[in-house]
Amino acid sequence: MTLHRGFDFNSDQSRIVGLAPYGDRSRFRLFFEEAVELRDDGSIRIPILKLSRARS
Repeated sequence: MTLHRGFDFNSDQSRIVGLAPYGDRSRFRLFFEEAVELRDDGSIRIPILKLSRARS
């Protein structure tokens, strides 16, 4: 998700977490409903990540 939001790959997670309370969650709800698969056991799966195996 950090890469998708325009932050550096695997290094700016704290910025996302820190900014989260200031965002409008309804604005991105549809995106996350489509991008993140919630499993019955409580885990998540993000199918779109399989499409890109490189940082670019």
